[in-house]
Amino acid sequence: MEKILIAVDESPQSIKAAKTGFQLAKKIKCKIGLVTVINNKAVLGNIDAGVLPAEEVNQLKTDAERVQKQLISDFGNGLTIEEFYPYGDPQKEILDLAKSWNANLIIMSSHGRSGFEHFFKGSIAEVIIHHTQIPVMIVPLVSS
Repeated sequence: MEKILIAVDESPQSIKAAKTGFQLAKKIKCKIGLVTVINNKAVLGNIDAGVLPAEEVNQLKTDAERVQKQLISDFGNGLTIEEFYPYGDPQKEILDLAKSWNANLIIMSSHGRSGFEHFFKGSIAEVIIHHTQIPVMIVPLVSS
């Protein structure tokens, strides 16, 4: 295994998944790609709030960079890490990047949606699992 792509956001579940990915990468001595997708749906949803999309995109990217830099500082010592901040639909961007970057494994968290929220929003992890040939590791919300 040469490359692990880790999808992250600011959630505690995502941070846990990233930590797991960093630990695995250290054990098997492989590269890490950290990806935080700037969700175009989140940006477009704030137009009514009086925020210009460009300002919102810049703020989301700044937040994503802060999260990734903190993860690298906390867990990335001794690893080769590439950072990615694509703009678009999270499912599509993660799938496209995993393929173009030649990832051998995708690591991400499940955000634990259930009921109506799961029905209407679906699960990014679920879409990734069903639309890639690359192995996917889903880090659970709680440890047993």
